[in-house]
This record gives sequence, structure tokens and C-alpha cells, in this order.
Amino acid sequence: MLLAFASLALADVAAFPTSCLPPTVFVTSPAPLATNVPVDAVPAALLSAGDCGGQDWTGVLIDAGTGAEVASVTHTVAEGRVIEVDPGADLAPNTTYTLRFSPDDGSGELTEIGFTTGTGTAAGLDGGPTVESAAVVYDTSTAGLSFQVEAGMAGSEDGPTIVAFGVEGEDSLDWTSATGPMVVLLSAQSWDFAEAPEEVCVTVRQRDITGAWSESPSDCVAPEIVRSEGGGCNVAGGTPISGLFGLLLAAGLARRARR
Repeated sequence: MLLAFASLALADVAAFPTSCLPPTVFVTSPAPLATNVPVDAVPAALLSAGDCGGQDWTGVLIDAGTGAEVASVTHTVAEGRVIEVDPGADLAPNTTYTLRFSPDDGSGELTEIGFTTGTGTAAGLDGGPTVESAAVVYDTSTAGLSFQVEAGMAGSEDGPTIVAFGVEGEDSLDWTSATGPMVVLLSAQSWDFAEAPEEVCVTVRQRDITGAWSESPSDCVAPEIVRSEGGGCNVAGGTPISGLFGLLLAAGLARRARR
């Protein structure tokens, strides 16, 4: 029997501080109730950001027909937001599996899905991801960098893909998922820069259903220097950050059009 995407609260809200938001499963690969899943799939989940620190999660893959555990993994959120449950070999063809993810301390949600394999292997990504435009702002008041990136996603016949963007030394600033060729908007902030870097090189990575990652060429841009004033971030002349991002993204698109 196929299991739809289901989440069950494992702890009462009062059991953990309201200031701490535990991560939850944002997307799974394969998708819930997926059929004809490639036998060489490496099932995975992308967690939401959360802010509860180094929470451990367990991922389990089960043969739904026999109840036998095929693979399991314990994952610490501090190590990244993607949990992979690698079976170590091809899945059995034409077989229904249950994929289960749960936080070990109970302060979150159990997520369980079902999917059924076919007989073939993964087609992989149709090309690779690209950085369509990037805007980077350095705030002298907070010593922080802010990013907005438009990323072009490769198509995939194998279901949802997991997407991350980052910079040198920090390759996972923001995450999302894509279900086909599309443009997604990613944004993030990174702190503790003593001074503005001369340039920041942005890359986008995309994971296919087998766990293989493809990476875009880097797009290097010089940060715009700003200073926070009165609770809002303004550049010289009083342009709000949101307006600045719009201008920078428009400039990036114009630059792309000239290539």
C-alpha cells in the first residue's frame, strides 16, 4: 500500500522553547507516491532551516511488502540540511518502499512517504544549473553580506531535485527544490566579515535522484557597500535594500542579455 506524505507531531509544543523552531522535512526525493522510481535512486530529504542547532535525525528505508529495513542513517542538522538514506545497492524493481524521517529528540515531526520502483535506471539531469543573475550587498553596520540569486534549474525526468547555492567556503547558504526546467530565486545572509570582499563568486548546485550533484559555473560580482540606518538598510541617497536588489538583479539580467 502506498503511503501519502504524512507528518505526525512527536512532542507537545510546550516541550521545547518557543524561541527554537525545529526543522521539518521540506521535500523528499523521490516524491510522495512516486511510481516508476529508478532502481539506482538514493532516497533523500531536504529539511527546512529551523534554528535548534545540532539536532540529530534518523532516516530509514523499509521494504513495504516485507517490513524489512533496507537502510538507515543518523544525520546531524549542523552538518547540512540534506539527509540521504543510501541503500548501498540498486533497489528491487517493481517494489514499494516506505521512507521515514524523524528527529531523535522528539522535538519535531515524523515524516513518512511511500514510493514504488520501476525497472530502469535514472535519466539524470537534462544539462546543469546556471546562475542567471546575482546581487550581493555588504552592510558596514552589521559586517554582513546579503545575497539574492536567480538560478536556472536543469530539467529532470526522475522527479524533484534538491538545489543549493553558496559561495567559496560556504556552499549551502540557501536551499530549495525544483521539479523541472525553471528559474528559482534564492536569498541568504552571511555574517562576520571584517570588511567587504573585493568580489563574491556565487555557484548553484543541483542534486539528481541518484545523489549526484551538478554545479554551475561561478558568477563573480563586486558587493554593493551599504550602511544600516534607523532599522532599515539604505545605500547612499536613501535607496532601500529591497529596491537595490531589484536594480542589481535587473542589471544582472541586462548583463546576461548582452552575453
